Amino acid sequence: MNIYIKMEILERELEGRLLLALVAAERGHDVLLGDFRALLSHRFWLAPGLFHDKSVTPSLSKRRLMHHLRESGFVFTSQDEEHGLSEDTYDAFARRRFSSETVGLADTVLTWGPHDTEALQRHFPEHADRFLAAGSPRVDAWRRELAALQDPRPGLPGTPGASDRPGGIDPDRPYVLFSTSAHPFQPNPFWVMMRDARPSQFPGPDDEREWVHYEKLSVAYAYVSGLVRAIRFAARRLPDLQFLVRPHPTALVQAWHDVLGPVGDNVHVIKHGSSGRWIEHAAAIIHNGSTTGIEAAARGVPTISFQPNGERRDMFANRFGRVASDGEELSALLAAAAVPNGRAEWWRDHDPRPLLEQRFAALDGPLAAERIVDRWEELEHPGLEMRNRPRLARSLATTHRRIGAVRTALRQRRDDAPEALDVSNKFPPLSGARLRTLVDAYRATTGRFADVTAVRIGPDLVHVTRRGR
Repeated sequence: MNIYIKMEILERELEGRLLLALVAAERGHDVLLGDFRALLSHRFWLAPGLFHDKSVTPSLSKRRLMHHLRESGFVFTSQDEEHGLSEDTYDAFARRRFSSETVGLADTVLTWGPHDTEALQRHFPEHADRFLAAGSPRVDAWRRELAALQDPRPGLPGTPGASDRPGGIDPDRPYVLFSTSAHPFQPNPFWVMMRDARPSQFPGPDDEREWVHYEKLSVAYAYVSGLVRAIRFAARRLPDLQFLVRPHPTALVQAWHDVLGPVGDNVHVIKHGSSGRWIEHAAAIIHNGSTTGIEAAARGVPTISFQPNGERRDMFANRFGRVASDGEELSALLAAAAVPNGRAEWWRDHDPRPLLEQRFAALDGPLAAERIVDRWEELEHPGLEMRNRPRLARSLATTHRRIGAVRTALRQRRDDAPEALDVSNKFPPLSGARLRTLVDAYRATTGRFADVTAVRIGPDLVHVTRRGR
């Protein structure tokens, strides 16, 4: 069967969705993974198959795509990569990201676990049988049996090769990781984002969802203010500890350099590599309501919820570990976390497993990726076996990216043109070396996929198939 697995944000989705593609290809399916905008424009260049999306958000463009796919003989499934599981309740997320129409157009909506499944079935009882709590391939990578997947490459903390280390990070010194999910540093001006979101997300003049964006931005600025102060304070108080700031995948790295200012040489802003690798080898994770905090708890890494203004205290992700409200409290916790061989239980007031089981299925037993492919094979039907043309896909994807760059440049040169929405930071070109490294890591960790090939066929597309298929 032809399977198309869509990705939108490379740094967030590559690890999990590549695992899903490898499992599907191992069973004999032909998989394309990546950004399909070039292959879905003007006319469909994809042979019929199963299209796996990253959301069923009820926008006009998504509804048109789903109708077109169904009319063209495709099977449609989705799993929301935003997930909303850090929030205390799922109700607002369900109303924002799903609708009866889009759920009804999907053959299956794959969920992360009991929490989102039960809420969605309650909101959309007419489609209760469309939801399947299979778990997420992103969470597969958190499991202890796959921990070796996060072994650092030479030059990263904890390994030899200091001459190759990125950004001056010392591999012999411990580090703590700041995950900044709430941030105001988008590549697009706020007004451009609001303009482009208005037609699909809040088309009415008094839609309350529009004003939520203003509130979120004001909260984000207030949080960053407290975070920058705390990082500067803690970096001076603990000079032997390295402070790594990892921006949100869509944030501007330079913005964090600018707001942090001339801090000591023990503070670094990093965005390369998978978040799991940095989390696994950190002395502690500092966050506020971020999925990173949940992932760290699952991996057994000390977590600290930094709440300088008391915001987001009720979010699920903040139920793990300890809380700090200023630089003094944060420094004391980090000093305790960074002692040699000191990943002690001081940070954990309870076993995180019961909390994790509320949100996530497939924490043990068959991988979520296996369970998802099981469902895909139940949905398979004749007519989905027409062979794809990878060379055509490569040509279209490359041409689409080049044309987009030219159009953006021409538009920016026009004084009277409205500023274009920039989404290039979500999916920078995927290098062949990075793809090979990750596939090799999955092979070494699982002992599987020896007969599966993953070949980059464009700047944002990967062809995954079993040899000899």
